[in-house]
Amino acid sequence: MATSNDLSLRKRFESFGTQVRTLIQRITQPQPRLSLDSLPIEIVTQIFMACVPSEVDKRRNKEVLRLCQVCPLWRRTAIETTELWSSLSISIVHSRLFGDSAFAESFWGYIGIWLERSGGRDLSLSIEDIDVAPNVYASHCSVCAKSIEVIFLRYGARIRYLNGLTPHLLEVLSRQRLPCLQSLVILIESESSATFFQFRLPTLAPNLRRLKVDSCSKVWEINPKHVEMIPYFNQLTHVVMVGGGNEMKILSACPNLKSVVFYYQEDAGISEFGYGLVVPNLSTLTIVLASHPSLELYLDWINIVTMPALQTLRVGSFHVNDFTLFSDPEAEVSRNIAGIKRLSLFFDFFTKTSDLERLLANFLDLEELDIQDCLDYEDFFYRLSFHRDRHPNDHRPVLPRLRLLTLDIRQMGTFALDDYHFVEFIKTRLVLEPSFRVLVYVSGRAREVYWPMVTRAKAANLPIDIIVWEEEFGSRGDRWKYRMETEVDKWITEGPN
Repeated sequence: MATSNDLSLRKRFESFGTQVRTLIQRITQPQPRLSLDSLPIEIVTQIFMACVPSEVDKRRNKEVLRLCQVCPLWRRTAIETTELWSSLSISIVHSRLFGDSAFAESFWGYIGIWLERSGGRDLSLSIEDIDVAPNVYASHCSVCAKSIEVIFLRYGARIRYLNGLTPHLLEVLSRQRLPCLQSLVILIESESSATFFQFRLPTLAPNLRRLKVDSCSKVWEINPKHVEMIPYFNQLTHVVMVGGGNEMKILSACPNLKSVVFYYQEDAGISEFGYGLVVPNLSTLTIVLASHPSLELYLDWINIVTMPALQTLRVGSFHVNDFTLFSDPEAEVSRNIAGIKRLSLFFDFFTKTSDLERLLANFLDLEELDIQDCLDYEDFFYRLSFHRDRHPNDHRPVLPRLRLLTLDIRQMGTFALDDYHFVEFIKTRLVLEPSFRVLVYVSGRAREVYWPMVTRAKAANLPIDIIVWEEEFGSRGDRWKYRMETEVDKWITEGPN
């Protein structure tokens, strides 16, 4: 005789069997395919945000237009998504705009439609001069006049980021006002445009916070002697300078800088102007050596300028293959930079002729070390392991507070993640800092080689993780900008503070 428990159990099995049969029928029956034009608008919008690059360039323009061509739903959704249209890269071809009226009408019409779809959002614009009409002054340039009419008169109050303010536009914009502009990238080519720019800038962009000046020669210098300009320079918090030689004047004229990037194209020797100079708020200093490999570049000035808030130092080059920070190899790192938390170095080789391990021994508070594009990692860790033997009088532990080591492997060398000295370095770090970990960035062929190594390292309980980069990033040669508090992304996304 069946008990109540048996009946209850039988009912449960029958119910479970019914659910299984129903599930099998659903799986085996053909399901209607969800088409792209039937997706919820919320999902389509998320797809847009994931597909469209954040950089203001031609590639972003193309991606936005491609989304509009998928289907009618996507086109309607894209047109209504104002965020997509708040950034635009404009290539001005003077020769065609002067000589082809039909092309000019269509060109300016498309720009007007694009910016109109941005709604009331702040704008990020990049303007590139493909060519310049000969023998035409800016005041008589119909193309510049049309740019003012279509772009700056209608939308000037909403332009937050502007890249590519050309000499022509600079002159005709002198009487305009861009109150919302916080980030400006400009090319200075002549002394006249430099002087004009320096004195018109406070009127043009009274609320500017971030400035990048691309000057291949020393035609533009911040001169703190001009009293009327001092309050304006005081408000700058982020500066990027391409073309060395003005670093001391910039640091002196802009005391509230939080981040600065110097691209050197010539000798960056020590400057007497740096003695006694204090930059109280500078937290991130990036120095890119962009000169010919045969030119010696020393950065002794960072040892004499007082930067009490400095936390991140990045030094390197895509043209210089060896690492020499100071002109004197035995120079000690001053207290000025010894307390940094993050150090990023990017060179092909930096241990052949230099004493890098001795340099690193000065950074007792360093928490993050980022080494990029190096071809002799194994030599570096070998020398680091024997630092005590080579320097018996130096009793300081090497990097005692290091908790993150980042290795960027783009070029195929001989370094292996099971290298004896590398593994011993990791084990030593774990004793000093249990939270220590290693991130390995790879791209291209390196992915196939190093992925199995990371798997074996994890099996050996080593704290190593791998991050794969797309090939397009590695080929640009400046992938390092996408890590460690990058300025590039913050040009647009951050506010004035």
